[in-house]
Amino acid sequence: MDTQEIAAGATLYLPVFQRGALLAIGDVHAAMGDGEVCVTGCEVAASVVVEVDVLKGRAPTWPTLETDDAVYILVSLPTIGEALVEATRQGVRSLERARRTSFEDALHPFGLGDGRAGQPAGRSQQDGEGRHPEAPARRGGL
Repeated sequence: MDTQEIAAGATLYLPVFQRGALLAIGDVHAAMGDGEVCVTGCEVAASVVVEVDVLKGRAPTWPTLETDDAVYILVSLPTIGEALVEATRQGVRSLERARRTSFEDALHPFGLGDGRAGQPAGRSQQDGEGRHPEAPARRGGL
């Protein structure tokens, strides 16, 4: 879930599907572009303080990130198109519930927002070597 907006002050809501699940936190980046096209950012050592709460009965369908000025629904599906459709669907449903409005009325603000693609992950987006399918294979040396 390498997402630039996961930073100090942001709140990340994670769905939990397994009783007794554990939380692991990965690498920290000093800099990273959306998409990590080389499957890495500028990774650095860091000390991170994280507050974890369990909010029973309020789990989102997908990881959801809140910042001071936006809400991001982080969807991972086999294609970017499928992920953008699902993120939009979930966003509209959330707004529909929060505002107690119709699907159609909740849909309109999404025409003003941005759909962004982040890092492709998993076997559906990378080959077995962890290399993006579009990247040429390395043959001898660098």
